[in-house]
Amino acid sequence: MKIFNDIQKDNFTFRDVPKKRNNLDYDKAKKDFIRYVSKSKDVSAIYQIGEVSRLGMSDLDFIVVLKNKIVDTKNTITYIEKSMKTHPYLIMHHPLMISEKNFSELNYLFPVFSIKKLHGNSIKIKKIKNKKIISTIILTDYINFHWPREFTRYFLEKKIKTNNKYSYIFKEISKLFGINLGKLEIPIRNVLSRLNSMKYPLHLLKEITNKKYPEWEKHMLSIDKLRRDWFKLGPKKYDTLIKIMKKNIIFNYFLIEELKKEYKKNKFINSNLKIAIFIEKEHSCIFLKKWDSKDSFEKTNRIYKKTKEINSVLPIEFFYQRIYLDYLIKHKSLKNFKIKKEYLKVLNKRFKLYREEIDFLNKNKFYFKPIMKFDYLITKSFAHKLFLVISKSIRRAKLKNAIKKGIIQ
Repeated sequence: MKIFNDIQKDNFTFRDVPKKRNNLDYDKAKKDFIRYVSKSKDVSAIYQIGEVSRLGMSDLDFIVVLKNKIVDTKNTITYIEKSMKTHPYLIMHHPLMISEKNFSELNYLFPVFSIKKLHGNSIKIKKIKNKKIISTIILTDYINFHWPREFTRYFLEKKIKTNNKYSYIFKEISKLFGINLGKLEIPIRNVLSRLNSMKYPLHLLKEITNKKYPEWEKHMLSIDKLRRDWFKLGPKKYDTLIKIMKKNIIFNYFLIEELKKEYKKNKFINSNLKIAIFIEKEHSCIFLKKWDSKDSFEKTNRIYKKTKEINSVLPIEFFYQRIYLDYLIKHKSLKNFKIKKEYLKVLNKRFKLYREEIDFLNKNKFYFKPIMKFDYLITKSFAHKLFLVISKSIRRAKLKNAIKKGIIQ
C-alpha cells in the first residue's frame, strides 16, 4: 500500500495519552458503577465484558440488563451517567443495554468471549447450534460497521483540535464542502484498545474456517507487547505504534478476503449487482462484485480525496447484510439476491431480536446504544435527524458523481 510509505510519526499529532492505573483503581471504578446503577428499579443485572488485561490501558465495559417493564428511565440514565463521571478514564463508554427477555439469546447478538455477572439476577445464556453461520454473520457486521474504516481513517482524515460542543456539525459541514484542514491524529489509548480488540475477529475467523493463522497470531502478540511495555518504552514506541497500525490495515483486508472465500464456498449469498452504496452517519460503504483486497485501500484513498468521506470498499456479498435491518425497519423487501436458507434463518433470528431491542429502547426513551450500533434510536432531536437526512443526501450525490467519473476503476 504505497500511501503508507510517506506517512511517519511527524505527520501525526498524538492525544489520549495512557495514564498509569493499578488494580485498586479498577476495583473502585467497578464497585462504584455497581453501587450507582444497582439503585435503579429497572436494572435486573450487571455484567462485565472482558477482563482488565493491561493496567492503565484497559477500560471497563459493561452490559446492563433491563427489566422487561421499565418504570423510571430518567433515574436509570442518571445513575449510569453519575458512575461514568466518577471514573471517566476507566469507564469510557456507555454500557450496552439489553432487555431481560432477550439476554438469554445474547449469543445471537454479541460474540461472548468473556462475560462475568457482577450484580443481580442470573440469566442463563443459550447455546447456539449454527455456530459457524452466526460467527460469519457477526464478523460480517463488524466489518461492515468498523473495519477497515476504523484504522484507515487515521491515515486519511485530518482534524482541527476543538472542544466546541458543535464540533460534530463543523466536521460534517467540512466534509460536505470538501475541506480537509488540520493534521492526522492518533488518540493513543483508544487506538491501542481497538488494536487489542482485533484478537476477537481473528478468533471468529478461526471458528469459521478451522484454520490457523500464525502470522496474525504474531501480530496480536506484538499489539499486546506494546500495550504491556508502553510505560517503560521511550519515544520509539510511537514509531512502533504506527508500524502496527499499518500492519493492522493489511490484517483487516486479509480478514475480509478470507470471509469472502467462505461466502463463496458455502454459497450463502449470490447477487447480480455489480456495485452498491450505503450511506450512513459514520459507516458508509461501497460494495463491489469485482472486489480485490490489493487495491481496496487505494480506492478508499481516491474516494476520500474526491469526497472527504471515509468509505470502506467491500465485497458485494456483504451488502445484503448491511441493508437487511434497514429494510426490516422500513418494512421493505430485498431483491437482486439469492440467499441460502440456513444462512437466512439465522440472520432473521439475529436481526429480529435486534429489532426488538431497538423498539424496546425507543419505547422507553433510552439514548444509549443497543448491542449493535445503528442510527435508529429515535431519541435524537428533530433538528439532529433533519441535519442527518440532508447530510446523507448531499454525500450520496457526491459519491455517485465520483463513481460516474471512474473513481473506483
